[in-house]
Amino acid sequence: MTRDVRKNETVFRYKYGFTLIELLVVIAIIGLLASVVLAALNSARGKARDTERIQSLDAFRTALEIYYSDYGKYPNGDSVSPLEGFSYHKYIGTSCSLSDWYDQSPLVPADSIRLDNSASPGFISDLFDEGYMSAGDWNDPNNPDENDNRYNCRYVVPETEALLNNVQHYLLHCNLEGNVTTETRDGGLNNTVYEVMMPSQWICICGQDGKGGNTVPPMDPGTC
Repeated sequence: MTRDVRKNETVFRYKYGFTLIELLVVIAIIGLLASVVLAALNSARGKARDTERIQSLDAFRTALEIYYSDYGKYPNGDSVSPLEGFSYHKYIGTSCSLSDWYDQSPLVPADSIRLDNSASPGFISDLFDEGYMSAGDWNDPNNPDENDNRYNCRYVVPETEALLNNVQHYLLHCNLEGNVTTETRDGGLNNTVYEVMMPSQWICICGQDGKGGNTVPPMDPGTC
């Protein structure tokens, strides 16, 4: 009787236990599921950051237009040297003219730009001080990210107009993380950057995701 019990116990353990291979398969499946969930979570976080960028720029546009209706001009912005990776050119007819405006070269042209990036107070402080904004500063929610990639939103105006204290043109832009449709349909000239500008299409942001280099559709290749 004792032998039978022991024999049955042995059979029971063999029948209902897990082999090493089975455990490894389960661990691999759990790891795969975890990576899928993590990727979905990161994507959701990126979309949330993009939503904040879009909503912020739209709020800035509303405040800027109210400011313009009161003063007949836009805020001057601070005089900040362009950061690496961004180049701006005047849009003329059907192309972005390299020779006419805002090339980010070591020798800055006389007709250059003035800008505030999302980590500087600049025009937001002006709007806040005048009562057009409820907050006096704003920074991009992911600037810089863990890979030191900049999703840097900017306010850009012509330097010549700023010096005359009569800004009639402005550009707001952000590099979104994954909202290609919004970047394409924003009415701007670069389909890889979210752009808000007044007047429409007066300036070009050169390169993929605003990182410089050749232009991207619908602009003429090679003119930036």
